[in-house]
Amino acid sequence: MKKLILIILLLKVVLLQAQNFENSWIGYFSYVSIKSISEGNDKIYAAAENAIFTYDLSTQEIKTVSTINGLSGKSITTAYYSENFGAYVIGYENGLMEIIFDGEDSILKVVDIVEKQTIQPDKKNINNFYEYNGRLYISTGYGISVYNLDTLEFGDTYFIGDLGSQINITQTTVNNEYIYATSSTDGVKRALVDNDDLIDYQNWSFVTGGGYKGVQTLGDEVFLARNDNQIFTFSSNTGLVFVANINSPIVNFLVKDNILTLTTKDFINAYSVGFNLISSVNTLPDFDFVLQSGLAFNNVFYLGTEEDGMLVVPFGTN
Repeated sequence: MKKLILIILLLKVVLLQAQNFENSWIGYFSYVSIKSISEGNDKIYAAAENAIFTYDLSTQEIKTVSTINGLSGKSITTAYYSENFGAYVIGYENGLMEIIFDGEDSILKVVDIVEKQTIQPDKKNINNFYEYNGRLYISTGYGISVYNLDTLEFGDTYFIGDLGSQINITQTTVNNEYIYATSSTDGVKRALVDNDDLIDYQNWSFVTGGGYKGVQTLGDEVFLARNDNQIFTFSSNTGLVFVANINSPIVNFLVKDNILTLTTKDFINAYSVGFNLISSVNTLPDFDFVLQSGLAFNNVFYLGTEEDGMLVVPFGTN
């Protein structure tokens, strides 16, 4: 009888706790492996493997967002903060997108890519986001999808491989009147960004072959990061021009406020217009780090490591 009473009392406690689980549960997530770093709204946004945190640049306050707050808990591949729309967009390995708007607690889940029947599941991974004129160009394992940040609706999808086949697109950028797209296997292509028929693969012209990790616009120049870790520029006048050989695997390649951040597994560099090196970090006391993301902003490096979380290092110091 005593055992029965004890079991009943325990069940009552469990039921009482379950009635208000949203306020009482504590999430234990790993924030040591940082997949993507963005900046906006006076905050640094860091995406870990299946959760995110923000770092307030004014107060140094850290806030976390996880499945407790409504995230899916799936594997994050990339993320991007849109200052124009006050929206933090998270991309996942399975094609899911989640959007967190400034000042709102709810999270918008965008499942269009996940539910697309004509795309194989292993090609739905989201590799990169690029914003231009209110449109988010989404680089994926099958091509490029366009998402309107104003209406929160998908537009066209571009399959730009041979004969309109699906190829893995790593990044996109817009320079002058062209949109450029890099592929990990099928080289670089470009098209007139205002062409209303970019869905037709024949409107995309071939730039160069090979495999490329990314493409960015710095000043008036287009920079390309090739799979063999060589950097090139491209223009219609000069064609492909060699710039530098990077002696470590490039893991992240992005431009913010006219600063190019080039992150490798071993070091992070910041370049100004003209590919002039401003600052670099290749070693830190007490940290034997391996990098997988990074951002240079306002003369500070934000290093996304595999096992040490996010490290903050001012330019010119160790």
